[in-house]
Amino acid sequence: MDALEKDALTPVTTRSCEAKGLRVLFLIDSIPSFTDGGTELQVLQMIQMAKDSGIRPSLAVLRESGWIQEDRIGCSVFRGTISSLSDRRGIFGLLQLVRWIRRQRPHVVMTFLSESNLIGPVLARAVLVPVVIGTRRNLNHWMNKHDQIAQRASNLFVTRILANSEAARNAVVETERADASRIDVLYNGLDLQKHAFDPIGRNRVRNLMGVAKEEVLIGSVGRLYPVKGHSILLEAFARLAKRNIKFRGVVVGDGPQRTALGELAQSLGIEDLLFLAGSRDDVPAWMSALDIFVLPSFAEGFSNVLLECMAAGIPCVATNVGGNPEALKDNGVLIPANDAEALTETLARLIASRETREGMATAARARAADFDLRCMQGKFAQYLQGIAPKSFWSSQRKENLQR
Repeated sequence: MDALEKDALTPVTTRSCEAKGLRVLFLIDSIPSFTDGGTELQVLQMIQMAKDSGIRPSLAVLRESGWIQEDRIGCSVFRGTISSLSDRRGIFGLLQLVRWIRRQRPHVVMTFLSESNLIGPVLARAVLVPVVIGTRRNLNHWMNKHDQIAQRASNLFVTRILANSEAARNAVVETERADASRIDVLYNGLDLQKHAFDPIGRNRVRNLMGVAKEEVLIGSVGRLYPVKGHSILLEAFARLAKRNIKFRGVVVGDGPQRTALGELAQSLGIEDLLFLAGSRDDVPAWMSALDIFVLPSFAEGFSNVLLECMAAGIPCVATNVGGNPEALKDNGVLIPANDAEALTETLARLIASRETREGMATAARARAADFDLRCMQGKFAQYLQGIAPKSFWSSQRKENLQR
């Protein structure tokens, strides 16, 4: 275990956080639903961790988040309708956001996702917010040269950058030419109890799909985008079927690739072996239904779903990209990205050996415990305490003298 991990596993209780009353504003592009996306859920999780540590959070979303209510989130909320940053309505929405930020008087603004990372630092500095933290939770694989140049300019207004893996930090250094000394790493936290193995849910889901107890169910969970590599998983399924290896497949999630994946399954002749489950509210049960989880991404920051499957004790196969090696280490199988043959051979070996799968399950569960949410909450509170501006500490000293 390296020093960074060891430090991250040191719990910090609420009483030990000296930054109580620190006002932190979280700014994100959108949170379309309570179950949507990894970064979106992590922001909601960070808000809860901040509250539990005595820190005062607020949340601003640019668009598509009408479901969010202050009483549901537990903090002050701005719900924007900014569909474009260039038209008149978008500019008016930004002005409304600036006024709202000024009223919140945050000591710290943290920005998440592409547009908020781009415009958030500028808006925050415009109302004299003393500390601005930009976050990076992927490998900037989506950035073209214009995006990179724009983000480099925005980074001039940022105090520090917070990445969720060493791989994400390296990507920021490479694509944004950022100084590595200004980039911090804080891994995602995981609610181990929420994602513990669910035997009842497992039986219910497998019965729904008609999967027998002895059949090996292989699947993936996540948004259906090209970068997630689901087409490679389907190609591996087709290769297994041609070798008469018995298994069933499932893909849980929705997105722009869903229709294309259905068509690919038909063209490969595996439509009878594959269940496209779509978006599900009971994702932990679907994870527990799996005998093997596959994360076939071409790029990945630090995968929440990989941690969640590890916590459920599901044998995990992931591509050797981004933060996957940091999360999985030697507690699963890492394969090259975009390599259907390597994935096929790995799955064939795991299907044939229940003993190997059981050993991987035990190792995965133990590794997931390293990311226990309680320890990560302490690390997050420590981080916020460390970046609190001088103005906050000055006000704290004045309050202490008046008591």
